[in-house]
Amino acid sequence: METETEIINSVIENNNSKEENNLDAKNENQKPPPIFIMHENPEEIKKILKDYKFDFLLKVSSKKQTKIVLKSIPEHRILAQKLNELGIEFFTFQSFSGKITRRIIRGLPINFDKEILKLELEKHEPIEVKNIQQLRHRFTKAPIPLFKIDIKSNNNAWKKLDEIKIINEYEIKIERIGIKQIDIPICKNCLQYGYTKNFCYRKIIWLICNDHHFSSECEKSKQSEWKPVCLHYKEHHFTTWKGCKFYKKLRKQRIHQYKKVAEECKNIILEEKTFSR
Repeated sequence: METETEIINSVIENNNSKEENNLDAKNENQKPPPIFIMHENPEEIKKILKDYKFDFLLKVSSKKQTKIVLKSIPEHRILAQKLNELGIEFFTFQSFSGKITRRIIRGLPINFDKEILKLELEKHEPIEVKNIQQLRHRFTKAPIPLFKIDIKSNNNAWKKLDEIKIINEYEIKIERIGIKQIDIPICKNCLQYGYTKNFCYRKIIWLICNDHHFSSECEKSKQSEWKPVCLHYKEHHFTTWKGCKFYKKLRKQRIHQYKKVAEECKNIILEEKTFSR
């Protein structure tokens, strides 16, 4: 299992790889996400990389974890497949081309048709809407005039989206997701934070007992007196519980990164305005 520092670093790395590509969205050749291998001998991994003649960079994160940075998406896919075939445990993140930009739209009627909203947004190329959800009141669950939208984060679509001021004759305001809605993904395969099971190639860990087996093979979970234990803090609660002290620490770090990147984006916009004069 990773140390607390390793997990925090991987969460920050996931955020950084996403935001770097957002700030450099004009670059057509987006960088692939890093690959983190769980292997005590990085030299063996280096030999595999050299056999494929990849252009790469290694960074030893700890005794059991090494970060691999590649130059292209095709090389990333080839290496991931090879590591999986060799049975080497690793994890990675979703590539930038598969990521989404999420925003909140204010100013539309509470009964505004989501299909019309989708069509209106996609009139502004290259915006491609992936999902639209009308938000509901926290307690009454009644719909409210706020719409959460997800679009593909490519070809400067996020920038075009932020420029939209009018939809179907309604003056609207498009806002970034607030800090309260920031979450940290957790892998439901290995119970580590920072990535999801779709990008995990590690041994499974069952949520109830934290052992390496499937739920059907667990003897402890069949015992009525057995209590779950957090994998990270060893307290009596499920590892996925968002009240966990470890989760709160990760989220605090993620919010700090969010504020830092948001400030960088503001500076970039101000520089562009100043330069245009």
